[in-house]
Amino acid sequence: MKPGLTTSERGCLEELHSWLCQSPLEAGQDDILWALDKSKAFTTNSLYSFLTNRGVVLKPSVNFWNARISLKIKIFLWQVDNDRLQSVVTLKYRGWQGSHLCCLCQQPETTNHIVLSKKTTNHILFGCSMARFLWKGVGETLGWIGQSKSWGDFLTTWISRNCKMPKRFSFLLAASLTWTLWTTRNKMAIEHVLPTNATQTFHVFIGFMQCWIPLSRATDREKAREIVESLKTWAMGFHPTTYPVSDIGYI
Repeated sequence: MKPGLTTSERGCLEELHSWLCQSPLEAGQDDILWALDKSKAFTTNSLYSFLTNRGVVLKPSVNFWNARISLKIKIFLWQVDNDRLQSVVTLKYRGWQGSHLCCLCQQPETTNHIVLSKKTTNHILFGCSMARFLWKGVGETLGWIGQSKSWGDFLTTWISRNCKMPKRFSFLLAASLTWTLWTTRNKMAIEHVLPTNATQTFHVFIGFMQCWIPLSRATDREKAREIVESLKTWAMGFHPTTYPVSDIGYI
């Protein structure tokens, strides 16, 4: 003898019956659609992504992980994005006894100083006089107004509003420029080798772009080469001031 349904089970059954009654039935064969992929067809990649990455996705990070550059440079950009570059300020926290000043402009070396000017990363990539010169050259070549002040500002605001080009080109430029600044900084700080002039570093930046253009989509390569030629023209036509002013004051 089968036991009867409890009150809660009967309520669930009625709710299921009501839901099924709202679904119209038609003659013909049913179509099966896979909701985890845009093509609506099953793919092992979409299933694997669903099983392994179901948390919060940081869209700016996804952009540079999907960029068509070498894996080493993607890891470098992740380090920049997470403030994990080994700047001297970071090394100081670990007991390093060397100077905490930038070897070029004698300012406290943070990552933003080396690349733009984030408290521990921005000097190397944004605030240093060499970094500002490179970003200024790119801005003048491509018609950018103003200059980004930090890596976070570049990712969240600058790319979408000021770069005036698809994100894949912006990330190719940013990857080439920041890698140039980082490798040049390491040569100055570790090997004590300084660039002979400002445009030398700019040509190194252009060289990295040329190396990575073949990794781009076939349809993007011509446009990328046009950008490189424009950057070359700017660099060849650049003439430093003859007035005795500091690099910081001039840039």
